[in-house]
Amino acid sequence: MRALLGRLGLAALLLAAALPAAAQVRRFEVVGAVALDPAAPLAAPRQAALRAALQEAVSRASQELVREATGNEPEAGAPSPAPAGEPTEYAVSYRILEDRGEQAALVAGGPEGGREYVVVAEVQLDLDRLRASLRAAGRLGAEPAPSAPAASFRLEVLGLPSPEAWTALRGALRGAGAQSVVPVEIEAGRALLEVRAPLGPERLVERLLHATLPEGLSLEALPAEGGTGRLRVRRGPPQLTPGAQIGIETGPLEPSGT
Repeated sequence: MRALLGRLGLAALLLAAALPAAAQVRRFEVVGAVALDPAAPLAAPRQAALRAALQEAVSRASQELVREATGNEPEAGAPSPAPAGEPTEYAVSYRILEDRGEQAALVAGGPEGGREYVVVAEVQLDLDRLRASLRAAGRLGAEPAPSAPAASFRLEVLGLPSPEAWTALRGALRGAGAQSVVPVEIEAGRALLEVRAPLGPERLVERLLHATLPEGLSLEALPAEGGTGRLRVRRGPPQLTPGAQIGIETGPLEPSGT
């Protein structure tokens, strides 16, 4: 134990150097305490208190990650969700801020009138590594369903009466679930768009047909041409034509602006 804890500082430095640049790191300031038993004195109480501080930081971080993943507050008195093993596995760096030394037992517990050794430490933890351990142990709840891959397709809109109508149309596409809307061709009364949407063209157009644009305008579906979806801006409330948008073809995604 002494040999392991004596190398904690070097291990932390090496771990910090190897940490990926995108790793999520969170800082904790924690108190570590270890009970002192005169019948079995500790060889290195300061190092034991530091290890207790590391365990406390991992416990607090685990509770926060579980809360963030599940939305549930930990129950009072419930055991910590922290994974088993050495707390140094998740530490990026740590250092003692205050060595309070031996004092009356207040933190570590023990018999009345007992003594403990206390330190205050700064601990920075790799949350990505800790989160992976908690997920493997089943403590972060069910895995979220994978999102559908985005599909790219062309959409032609006819009868656009004004720049304001184009701006409203673009907002309606976003509201219907489009990730991006890129104009390929724009001319008076017409726009050809490249649209990306994870829910696919059929569902996106179906949602879009329920949208009401400013100035009492709405959208009407026209038969697709050459795999390109077609819509027409019209006056009046939405008039849905089931199946009119069938035939829109998706294509490979290519880098483009939004």
